[in-house]
Amino acid sequence: MGPEIARENGIEQTLTYRDLRHNIADIRFCAISTTTSGAKPIHFWNLG
Repeated sequence: MGPEIARENGIEQTLTYRDLRHNIADIRFCAISTTTSGAKPIHFWNLG
């Protein structure tokens, strides 16, 4: 777990955030990566 990984996850996060409506299933996958990254913007989506 390093800043580089977190950076990559951050980019994927943004991409998934845009495709939330198209790929709702990806939210779950991204939610896991988000927790590992440290940020939790999509974490709220997991509740819904």
